[in-house]
Amino acid sequence: MNSPTSSVIYRSTAILAACLVIPQAFAVEVYLDFSGADSLLHGSWVDGGYGDGEPFSWTASDFLTTQHAVKEKMEAIFAPFTSVSFHNFDDVPGGVHPTLSFGATGGSPGLLGLSSTLDWRNSMIGDGAVIYSGKFGSTFMAGTTVEDKVANLDRLANALTNIAAHELGHTFGLQHYDAYGIPEFKAPGYAGITGQQNSHIMSSGPSGASTFALGDSLKTFSELSINKLEFAAGVVPTVGKTVTEVAGSKSTLATAQAVTLENLAMSGKPAINIVGDSDSPGELDLYKFDAMEGNLITLNTFSDLILPDTVNTTLALFDSTGTLIASNLDISYAGNAFMTGAGIYSTDSLILNFEASYTGVYYAGVASVASTGDYNLLITGAVPEPSMMILGGITAVVLLRKRNINKS
Repeated sequence: MNSPTSSVIYRSTAILAACLVIPQAFAVEVYLDFSGADSLLHGSWVDGGYGDGEPFSWTASDFLTTQHAVKEKMEAIFAPFTSVSFHNFDDVPGGVHPTLSFGATGGSPGLLGLSSTLDWRNSMIGDGAVIYSGKFGSTFMAGTTVEDKVANLDRLANALTNIAAHELGHTFGLQHYDAYGIPEFKAPGYAGITGQQNSHIMSSGPSGASTFALGDSLKTFSELSINKLEFAAGVVPTVGKTVTEVAGSKSTLATAQAVTLENLAMSGKPAINIVGDSDSPGELDLYKFDAMEGNLITLNTFSDLILPDTVNTTLALFDSTGTLIASNLDISYAGNAFMTGAGIYSTDSLILNFEASYTGVYYAGVASVASTGDYNLLITGAVPEPSMMILGGITAVVLLRKRNINKS
Protein backbone atom coordinates (compact mmCIF):
# COMPACT_ATOMS: atom_id res chain seq x y z
CA MET A 1 0.00 0.00 0.00
CA ASN A 2 2.82 2.34 0.82
CA SER A 3 6.38 2.42 2.01
CA PRO A 4 7.76 4.16 5.10
CA THR A 5 10.73 5.16 2.96
CA SER A 6 8.71 6.90 0.26
CA SER A 7 10.50 10.14 -0.50
CA VAL A 8 8.71 13.45 -0.25
CA ILE A 9 9.36 16.47 -2.42
CA TYR A 10 8.16 19.90 -1.50
CA ARG A 11 9.83 23.06 -2.54
CA SER A 12 9.24 26.68 -3.42
CA THR A 13 9.66 28.43 -6.70
CA ALA A 14 9.72 32.18 -6.39
CA ILE A 15 8.30 34.84 -8.68
CA LEU A 16 9.07 38.50 -9.08
CA ALA A 17 6.40 40.82 -7.79
CA ALA A 18 6.17 44.35 -6.47
CA CYS A 19 7.28 44.59 -2.86
CA LEU A 20 4.88 46.40 -0.56
CA VAL A 21 6.04 48.08 2.63
CA ILE A 22 4.21 46.39 5.47
CA PRO A 23 3.75 48.23 8.77
CA GLN A 24 5.18 46.45 11.78
CA ALA A 25 1.69 46.11 13.31
CA PHE A 26 0.42 44.19 10.26
CA ALA A 27 -1.06 40.79 11.20
CA VAL A 28 -1.03 37.82 8.84
CA GLU A 29 -4.47 36.28 8.32
CA VAL A 30 -4.13 33.02 6.37
CA TYR A 31 -7.07 31.55 4.49
CA LEU A 32 -7.20 27.77 4.23
CA ASP A 33 -9.04 27.18 0.95
CA PHE A 34 -10.30 23.61 0.50
CA SER A 35 -12.29 24.34 -2.65
CA GLY A 36 -11.95 21.39 -4.99
CA ALA A 37 -10.03 19.34 -2.41
CA ASP A 38 -12.76 16.80 -1.55
CA SER A 39 -12.29 14.64 -4.64
CA LEU A 40 -8.51 14.94 -4.40
CA LEU A 41 -8.45 13.78 -0.79
CA HIS A 42 -10.78 10.95 -1.73
CA GLY A 43 -8.22 10.01 -4.38
CA SER A 44 -5.43 9.99 -1.80
CA TRP A 45 -7.63 7.86 0.45
CA VAL A 46 -8.13 5.29 -2.30
CA ASP A 47 -4.45 5.40 -3.28
CA GLY A 48 -3.66 4.64 0.36
CA GLY A 49 -5.48 1.33 0.02
CA TYR A 50 -8.97 2.18 1.20
CA GLY A 51 -11.92 1.55 -1.07
CA ASP A 52 -15.44 2.87 -0.79
CA GLY A 53 -16.84 0.03 1.31
CA GLU A 54 -17.72 0.53 4.96
CA PRO A 55 -16.19 1.25 7.38
CA PHE A 56 -13.50 2.85 5.23
CA SER A 57 -15.45 4.99 2.78
CA TRP A 58 -14.37 8.61 2.40
CA THR A 59 -17.40 10.63 3.46
CA ALA A 60 -18.53 14.25 3.58
CA SER A 61 -18.06 14.05 7.33
CA ASP A 62 -14.44 12.98 6.83
CA PHE A 63 -13.84 15.97 4.57
CA LEU A 64 -15.32 18.32 7.14
CA THR A 65 -13.34 16.73 9.96
CA THR A 66 -10.11 17.07 7.99
CA GLN A 67 -10.67 20.77 7.34
CA HIS A 68 -11.29 21.47 11.02
CA ALA A 69 -8.29 19.35 12.03
CA VAL A 70 -5.88 21.11 9.65
CA LYS A 71 -6.94 24.52 10.97
CA GLU A 72 -6.47 23.43 14.58
CA LYS A 73 -3.08 21.89 13.83
CA MET A 74 -1.87 24.97 11.93
CA GLU A 75 -2.90 27.07 14.92
CA ALA A 76 -0.92 24.74 17.19
CA ILE A 77 2.25 24.99 15.09
CA PHE A 78 2.09 28.78 14.85
CA ALA A 79 0.83 29.35 18.42
CA PRO A 80 4.03 31.19 19.51
CA PHE A 81 3.65 33.60 16.57
CA THR A 82 0.69 35.51 17.92
CA SER A 83 0.10 37.75 14.90
CA VAL A 84 -0.70 34.80 12.63
CA SER A 85 -4.29 33.57 12.45
CA PHE A 86 -6.03 30.97 10.29
CA HIS A 87 -9.46 31.05 8.66
CA ASN A 88 -11.53 28.56 6.68
CA PHE A 89 -15.00 27.95 5.20
CA ASP A 90 -16.87 31.26 4.82
CA ASP A 91 -14.57 33.12 7.20
CA VAL A 92 -12.49 34.73 4.45
CA PRO A 93 -10.17 37.50 5.72
CA GLY A 94 -10.70 40.96 4.30
CA GLY A 95 -8.13 42.78 2.22
CA VAL A 96 -4.98 41.18 0.83
CA HIS A 97 -4.07 37.96 2.62
CA PRO A 98 -2.12 34.75 1.94
CA THR A 99 -4.15 31.76 0.79
CA LEU A 100 -3.16 28.11 1.08
CA SER A 101 -5.08 26.31 -1.67
CA PHE A 102 -5.63 22.59 -1.01
CA GLY A 103 -7.50 21.97 -4.27
CA ALA A 104 -4.49 22.30 -6.56
CA THR A 105 -3.73 19.71 -9.22
CA GLY A 106 -0.67 19.09 -11.35
CA GLY A 107 2.85 19.68 -10.18
CA SER A 108 5.82 17.43 -10.87
CA PRO A 109 5.74 13.83 -9.62
CA GLY A 110 6.17 13.63 -5.87
CA LEU A 111 5.67 17.36 -5.37
CA LEU A 112 3.27 17.88 -2.45
CA GLY A 113 3.24 21.66 -2.22
CA LEU A 114 4.51 24.80 -3.92
CA SER A 115 4.83 28.35 -2.56
CA SER A 116 4.67 31.47 -4.68
CA THR A 117 7.73 33.15 -3.14
CA LEU A 118 10.74 32.94 -0.90
CA ASP A 119 10.09 36.20 0.88
CA TRP A 120 12.64 37.21 3.51
CA ARG A 121 11.03 39.40 6.17
CA ASN A 122 7.62 38.81 4.56
CA SER A 123 7.89 41.97 2.48
CA MET A 124 5.13 40.98 0.05
CA ILE A 125 1.49 40.95 1.12
CA GLY A 126 -0.65 38.05 0.01
CA ASP A 127 1.90 35.58 -1.35
CA GLY A 128 0.53 32.08 -0.75
CA ALA A 129 0.96 28.46 -1.72
CA VAL A 130 -0.78 25.41 -3.15
CA ILE A 131 -1.07 21.96 -1.60
CA TYR A 132 -1.50 18.96 -3.90
CA SER A 133 -4.04 17.07 -1.79
CA GLY A 134 -4.36 14.23 -4.28
CA LYS A 135 -0.80 13.02 -3.63
CA PHE A 136 -0.99 11.98 0.03
CA GLY A 137 -1.79 8.27 -0.35
CA SER A 138 1.64 7.30 1.01
CA THR A 139 0.88 8.78 4.44
CA PHE A 140 -1.50 6.00 5.56
CA MET A 141 -0.91 2.90 7.66
CA ALA A 142 -2.57 -0.42 6.86
CA GLY A 143 -5.79 -0.89 8.78
CA THR A 144 -8.86 -3.08 9.12
CA THR A 145 -10.91 -1.43 11.87
CA VAL A 146 -12.87 1.75 12.47
CA GLU A 147 -10.12 2.78 14.89
CA ASP A 148 -7.62 2.42 12.06
CA LYS A 149 -9.71 4.77 9.93
CA VAL A 150 -9.75 7.39 12.70
CA ALA A 151 -5.97 7.06 13.09
CA ASN A 152 -5.42 7.46 9.35
CA LEU A 153 -7.67 10.51 9.16
CA ASP A 154 -5.42 12.05 11.81
CA ARG A 155 -2.33 11.03 9.84
CA LEU A 156 -3.78 12.72 6.77
CA ALA A 157 -4.44 15.92 8.74
CA ASN A 158 -0.88 15.82 10.13
CA ALA A 159 0.60 15.40 6.66
CA LEU A 160 -1.48 18.17 5.10
CA THR A 161 -0.61 20.50 8.00
CA ASN A 162 3.12 19.78 7.85
CA ILE A 163 3.21 20.56 4.13
CA ALA A 164 1.02 23.66 4.52
CA ALA A 165 3.24 24.99 7.32
CA HIS A 166 6.33 24.25 5.22
CA GLU A 167 5.06 26.18 2.21
CA LEU A 168 3.80 29.05 4.37
CA GLY A 169 7.26 29.13 5.94
CA HIS A 170 8.73 29.75 2.50
CA THR A 171 6.47 32.79 2.03
CA PHE A 172 7.88 34.12 5.31
CA GLY A 173 11.46 33.64 4.05
CA LEU A 174 12.42 30.18 5.32
CA GLN A 175 14.60 27.76 3.35
CA HIS A 176 14.90 23.96 3.31
CA TYR A 177 18.33 24.01 4.91
CA ASP A 178 16.88 25.81 7.94
CA ALA A 179 15.84 22.32 9.09
CA TYR A 180 19.49 21.72 10.07
CA GLY A 181 19.57 24.89 12.18
CA ILE A 182 19.78 23.42 15.67
CA PRO A 183 22.63 23.88 18.20
CA GLU A 184 23.70 20.24 17.96
CA PHE A 185 24.97 20.68 14.41
CA LYS A 186 28.19 22.70 14.56
CA ALA A 187 30.67 23.94 12.00
CA PRO A 188 33.05 22.94 10.64
CA GLY A 189 32.48 19.18 10.89
CA TYR A 190 28.72 19.03 11.51
CA ALA A 191 29.07 15.74 13.38
CA GLY A 192 26.18 13.88 14.96
CA ILE A 193 23.58 14.30 12.22
CA THR A 194 21.41 11.19 12.32
CA GLY A 195 18.10 12.46 11.00
CA GLN A 196 17.15 15.09 13.60
CA GLN A 197 16.65 17.61 10.80
CA ASN A 198 13.62 15.70 9.55
CA SER A 199 11.60 16.48 12.68
CA HIS A 200 11.55 20.11 11.53
CA ILE A 201 8.99 21.79 9.31
CA MET A 202 11.43 22.95 6.64
CA SER A 203 12.85 19.47 6.05
CA SER A 204 12.36 17.97 2.59
CA GLY A 205 13.13 14.97 0.44
CA PRO A 206 16.82 15.91 -0.01
CA SER A 207 17.23 16.14 3.78
CA GLY A 208 15.84 12.62 4.13
CA ALA A 209 12.19 13.32 4.96
CA SER A 210 9.55 10.84 3.77
CA THR A 211 5.91 11.15 2.82
CA PHE A 212 4.93 8.39 5.24
CA ALA A 213 6.56 10.13 8.21
CA LEU A 214 4.61 13.32 7.48
CA GLY A 215 1.60 11.62 9.04
CA ASP A 216 3.32 10.55 12.26
CA SER A 217 3.07 13.86 14.14
CA LEU A 218 3.31 17.60 13.74
CA LYS A 219 6.80 18.88 12.99
CA THR A 220 8.35 21.92 14.66
CA PHE A 221 10.41 24.90 13.57
CA SER A 222 14.16 24.67 14.14
CA GLU A 223 15.90 27.34 16.21
CA LEU A 224 17.23 28.96 13.05
CA SER A 225 13.73 29.06 11.56
CA ILE A 226 12.34 30.69 14.70
CA ASN A 227 15.07 33.34 14.61
CA LYS A 228 14.18 34.17 11.00
CA LEU A 229 10.43 34.21 11.61
CA GLU A 230 10.91 36.90 14.24
CA PHE A 231 11.95 39.21 11.40
CA ALA A 232 8.88 38.43 9.25
CA ALA A 233 6.37 41.27 9.17
CA GLY A 234 2.97 40.27 10.49
CA VAL A 235 4.22 37.04 12.05
CA VAL A 236 5.09 38.57 15.43
CA PRO A 237 3.74 41.84 16.88
CA THR A 238 7.20 43.43 16.98
CA VAL A 239 9.75 42.41 14.37
CA GLY A 240 13.48 42.41 14.93
CA LYS A 241 15.47 45.60 14.52
CA THR A 242 16.72 46.47 11.02
CA VAL A 243 19.37 49.10 10.19
CA THR A 244 20.98 50.22 6.94
CA GLU A 245 24.58 49.63 5.95
CA VAL A 246 26.68 52.78 6.36
CA ALA A 247 28.19 54.26 3.21
CA GLY A 248 31.82 53.76 2.33
CA SER A 249 34.29 50.91 2.29
CA LYS A 250 34.09 48.32 5.07
CA SER A 251 36.80 46.00 3.81
CA THR A 252 39.29 46.36 6.69
CA LEU A 253 39.10 45.82 10.42
CA ALA A 254 39.50 49.55 10.94
CA THR A 255 36.57 50.42 8.65
CA ALA A 256 34.25 47.56 9.62
CA GLN A 257 30.77 48.62 10.63
CA ALA A 258 30.06 47.98 14.31
CA VAL A 259 26.55 46.74 15.08
CA THR A 260 24.59 46.56 18.33
CA LEU A 261 21.87 43.99 18.88
CA GLU A 262 18.47 44.23 20.55
CA ASN A 263 16.52 41.38 22.13
CA LEU A 264 13.87 39.80 19.94
CA ALA A 265 10.44 40.29 21.46
CA MET A 266 9.38 36.63 21.43
CA SER A 267 12.49 34.54 22.06
CA GLY A 268 14.48 37.21 23.91
CA LYS A 269 17.54 36.55 21.75
CA PRO A 270 19.65 39.59 20.81
CA ALA A 271 19.42 40.26 17.08
CA ILE A 272 19.75 42.83 14.33
CA ASN A 273 19.21 42.88 10.56
CA ILE A 274 21.48 44.98 8.35
CA VAL A 275 20.40 46.01 4.84
CA GLY A 276 23.45 46.41 2.62
CA ASP A 277 24.67 45.83 -0.91
CA SER A 278 27.70 44.61 -2.79
CA ASP A 279 28.58 47.08 -5.55
CA SER A 280 31.26 45.03 -7.27
CA PRO A 281 32.29 41.37 -7.43
CA GLY A 282 34.75 40.49 -4.71
CA GLU A 283 33.96 43.57 -2.62
CA LEU A 284 34.13 42.62 1.06
CA ASP A 285 31.80 44.13 3.64
CA LEU A 286 32.86 43.56 7.23
CA TYR A 287 30.58 43.85 10.27
CA LYS A 288 32.01 43.93 13.77
CA PHE A 289 30.20 42.31 16.69
CA ASP A 290 30.96 40.84 20.09
CA ALA A 291 30.55 37.22 21.14
CA MET A 292 31.16 35.27 24.30
CA GLU A 293 33.18 32.08 24.59
CA GLY A 294 30.88 29.17 23.83
CA ASN A 295 28.41 31.18 21.77
CA LEU A 296 27.41 29.62 18.45
CA ILE A 297 27.92 31.82 15.40
CA THR A 298 26.01 31.19 12.18
CA LEU A 299 26.44 33.06 8.89
CA ASN A 300 23.99 32.45 6.06
CA THR A 301 23.48 34.17 2.72
CA PHE A 302 20.01 33.88 1.26
CA SER A 303 19.00 35.15 -2.18
CA ASP A 304 15.28 35.86 -1.98
CA LEU A 305 12.40 36.04 -4.45
CA ILE A 306 13.96 34.05 -7.31
CA LEU A 307 15.28 30.54 -7.77
CA PRO A 308 17.70 29.64 -9.19
CA ASP A 309 19.99 32.23 -7.67
CA THR A 310 21.59 34.88 -9.86
CA VAL A 311 24.09 36.05 -7.25
CA ASN A 312 26.81 33.75 -5.97
CA THR A 313 27.98 34.79 -2.52
CA THR A 314 30.73 33.78 -0.15
CA LEU A 315 30.90 34.17 3.61
CA ALA A 316 33.77 34.45 6.02
CA LEU A 317 34.18 34.65 9.78
CA PHE A 318 37.26 36.39 11.17
CA ASP A 319 38.65 36.63 14.69
CA SER A 320 39.71 39.87 16.38
CA THR A 321 43.09 39.86 14.59
CA GLY A 322 41.52 39.42 11.15
CA THR A 323 42.49 35.76 10.90
CA LEU A 324 40.02 33.69 8.88
CA ILE A 325 38.45 31.05 11.14
CA ALA A 326 35.56 29.80 8.98
CA SER A 327 34.22 30.25 5.45
CA ASN A 328 31.76 28.80 2.96
CA LEU A 329 30.84 29.31 -0.69
CA ASP A 330 27.86 27.05 -1.50
CA ILE A 331 25.24 25.24 0.58
CA SER A 332 25.05 21.48 0.11
CA TYR A 333 23.27 18.65 1.87
CA ALA A 334 21.97 15.16 1.18
CA GLY A 335 20.30 13.43 4.09
CA ASN A 336 22.76 13.30 6.97
CA ALA A 337 25.64 14.54 4.81
CA PHE A 338 25.70 18.27 5.48
CA MET A 339 28.15 20.66 3.82
CA THR A 340 30.17 17.81 2.34
CA GLY A 341 29.61 18.83 -1.27
CA ALA A 342 26.93 16.21 -1.84
CA GLY A 343 23.63 17.41 -3.24
CA ILE A 344 24.48 21.07 -3.91
CA TYR A 345 21.47 23.13 -2.86
CA SER A 346 22.34 26.65 -3.98
CA THR A 347 25.02 29.26 -4.41
CA ASP A 348 23.94 30.78 -1.12
CA SER A 349 26.47 30.27 1.69
CA LEU A 350 26.28 29.01 5.25
CA ILE A 351 28.47 28.69 8.32
CA LEU A 352 26.25 27.03 10.92
CA ASN A 353 26.90 27.13 14.67
CA PHE A 354 30.60 27.93 14.80
CA GLU A 355 31.50 27.89 18.50
CA ALA A 356 33.30 31.01 19.72
CA SER A 357 36.61 30.11 21.37
CA TYR A 358 37.02 33.38 23.25
CA THR A 359 35.04 36.37 24.50
CA GLY A 360 35.57 39.45 22.39
CA VAL A 361 35.30 40.88 18.90
CA TYR A 362 34.47 38.92 15.73
CA TYR A 363 33.91 40.02 12.13
CA ALA A 364 31.38 38.72 9.62
CA GLY A 365 32.43 39.18 5.98
CA VAL A 366 30.08 39.17 2.97
CA ALA A 367 31.17 39.26 -0.67
CA SER A 368 29.68 38.43 -4.06
CA VAL A 369 31.67 36.11 -6.31
CA ALA A 370 30.68 37.08 -9.83
CA SER A 371 27.90 39.65 -9.68
CA THR A 372 26.40 42.32 -7.46
CA GLY A 373 23.32 42.51 -5.30
CA ASP A 374 21.64 43.90 -2.24
CA TYR A 375 21.72 41.73 0.86
CA ASN A 376 20.36 41.50 4.37
CA LEU A 377 22.69 40.47 7.17
CA LEU A 378 20.89 39.06 10.18
CA ILE A 379 22.87 38.53 13.37
CA THR A 380 21.18 36.88 16.33
CA GLY A 381 22.38 35.69 19.71
CA ALA A 382 25.55 37.79 19.94
CA VAL A 383 26.41 40.06 22.86
CA PRO A 384 24.07 43.08 23.05
CA GLU A 385 24.36 46.27 25.09
CA PRO A 386 25.32 45.42 28.72
CA SER A 387 21.81 46.24 29.97
CA MET A 388 20.34 43.77 27.47
CA MET A 389 22.89 40.99 27.83
CA ILE A 390 21.65 37.43 28.00
CA LEU A 391 23.55 34.19 27.57
CA GLY A 392 22.90 32.09 24.51
CA GLY A 393 24.06 31.01 21.10
CA ILE A 394 24.92 33.32 18.24
CA THR A 395 23.28 33.18 14.89
CA ALA A 396 24.39 35.57 12.18
CA VAL A 397 22.39 35.10 9.03
CA VAL A 398 23.19 36.96 5.85
CA LEU A 399 20.31 37.10 3.43
CA LEU A 400 21.12 38.34 -0.03
CA ARG A 401 18.37 40.36 -1.69
CA LYS A 402 18.64 40.32 -5.46
CA ARG A 403 18.80 43.47 -7.48
CA ASN A 404 19.57 44.49 -11.04
CA ILE A 405 23.26 44.16 -11.83
CA ASN A 406 23.15 47.62 -13.41
CA LYS A 407 21.74 49.31 -10.32
CA SER A 408 23.31 52.71 -9.87
